Amino acid sequence: NIMTVAFWLNPKKPNMKGLCPIVLRITINKEREQFSIKKYVAVKKWDKINQTILGTSEEVKQENEQLRIIKFKVNKIYNKLMLENDNVTAFDVRQAYSGNNAVTPKLIEAFIAHNTAMDKLVGVTHRKSTLTAFKCNLKVLSEFINSHLKQRDMVLKKLTKKFIADYSVFLLAEKKQANATVHKNLQRLNKIINYAVQNDWLDRNPFNGFRFKLEKKEIQYLTKAELEAIETKELPIERLARVRDYFIFQCYTGLSYIDIKHLRKEDIREGVDGELWIFGKRIKTGTAFRVPLLPKARELIKRYQNPTEFVFKIPPNQAMNGYLKEIQVVCGVAKNLQTHLARKTFCTTVTLLNGVPMETITKMAGHSSIKVTESAYAKVLDEKISKDFVSVKKLLG
Repeated sequence: NIMTVAFWLNPKKPNMKGLCPIVLRITINKEREQFSIKKYVAVKKWDKINQTILGTSEEVKQENEQLRIIKFKVNKIYNKLMLENDNVTAFDVRQAYSGNNAVTPKLIEAFIAHNTAMDKLVGVTHRKSTLTAFKCNLKVLSEFINSHLKQRDMVLKKLTKKFIADYSVFLLAEKKQANATVHKNLQRLNKIINYAVQNDWLDRNPFNGFRFKLEKKEIQYLTKAELEAIETKELPIERLARVRDYFIFQCYTGLSYIDIKHLRKEDIREGVDGELWIFGKRIKTGTAFRVPLLPKARELIKRYQNPTEFVFKIPPNQAMNGYLKEIQVVCGVAKNLQTHLARKTFCTTVTLLNGVPMETITKMAGHSSIKVTESAYAKVLDEKISKDFVSVKKLLG
């Protein structure tokens, strides 16, 4: 690291006497910090080249000597900091020179403060799983700062786009996270930095203008044949039969794991057509949804008469996905069976490929907008268009 120290006159901020402030500028690796040293001089008496005050009087000599001492002091501080840590910034030198012993807002501290505030809102505006995800991200971020910066924490003001880019590489290359996982990790970090900005710990968010390319994966869903194979398979083990039926219910309603787990009997009411519908709000996003109950879904509700306020007694997600792996093997299905696959199957095989309009699927799935649905199922939409054009080709000969 090479540091340069310079003085310059700021003619844009003269005092009441028309004198301009002398500004000290510290630059390290293109990072710059500058501030007034509380000395003022007329523009015509400032030597820009030598960075001194013009004149030969004793007063001027003393002023120039003070400027020399300031430079000496700044260089001494820099050398001392370099002995302690070779990752010294202009901000560090400024803080040390100013004798600023106040608590400087730091990234990990801001993350902890955010999580503490979120913890108080669990069950009110946030789910416990969301807080758990933020805590996991905090642990990984701490590891990155410790291993790559050799520090326990970092000053918020030092955050740059390069730091974010380096962190992205760390997540991809060293933590072996999938592209989508890295994207979620960075989204949460962005929320922490916005939290810091809102609390006036940081002037601006360095994420502004930063782009991380999210690779879109091809949507996975069960075909009609695969869905029937799972649906009709005899499963002598009661726990597997139950989980299979819960999964099938998801396939015919589009409910996510958390939404079927919290599905209450009061959520099933008569719709505009006189038939039973599900009326609810997605727990993940709070978006309202309503789904007419298909005959197979109605049959499963009748089959499992749960004595509590909930429609089904759903096992924990990890256990349910574990059981689905067993069902996958027994049914001979190649695709990776997990609860979220059911929701995808509803939006494709059960609805879209059976002619249900995209805007209707948006409402039933509880997506925030039709653009979200179109973006997720664009490739499936192509398949539907291809099927629709078969009849057009026949008509046109």
